[in-house]
Amino acid sequence: MKKTKIISIILVLFLFVSVSVIYAGNNSNGKIKNFFDEIINKTDISKTDGEFIVAEIPDKNIHITRNQFVNLKANLEFMEKTSESDFNLTDEDIIKRLIIEELLVVHADELGLVVTDQDIEKEISNVKEALKSEPGDMVSIHENLVRKSGLDENSYWESAEIKEQYKRLVLSYKIIEYYAFQNSEAFDKLKNKLYQDASGNIRIN
Repeated sequence: MKKTKIISIILVLFLFVSVSVIYAGNNSNGKIKNFFDEIINKTDISKTDGEFIVAEIPDKNIHITRNQFVNLKANLEFMEKTSESDFNLTDEDIIKRLIIEELLVVHADELGLVVTDQDIEKEISNVKEALKSEPGDMVSIHENLVRKSGLDENSYWESAEIKEQYKRLVLSYKIIEYYAFQNSEAFDKLKNKLYQDASGNIRIN
């Protein structure tokens, strides 16, 4: 199996699990809208102290804000509700996930991996093209993401926040390519190692 196909499988499987939980079952558009309404409401509540730092690794210039925490927690709570599952994730587990995401960005920089504007635009173009042929559920998810941002369609794609998200996605591709990982478990081992190596310097506020 070609390396590029393996990379795609690792990332697409992760996205599929997350998204399929959201719109599984009947009245999927309603579920999707309710999901984003919950996220928007919880984010609004946290606006007054959204930039409060809940965790940090000073020597790596990593700072996790309350907004980041609230957004991820709301996502996970909704996924639990719709899938009738219990992820058994504590607040500490959620913060750990956010820290690992930031550690991957730092690690990519240490490896000398670079994401160009062209890389980001290519990934965004691929998503735009995919949306033209995807089922209504995927289009509905995208429309609600735009609604949540408070921007129009063009401004959404041009926003710094969205470009940063796609930069991180491309960085994941590049890290997987760099190590020639053959499965998602190998990528998970790297993430856990990065967290363990940094654990002595993590501050929870």
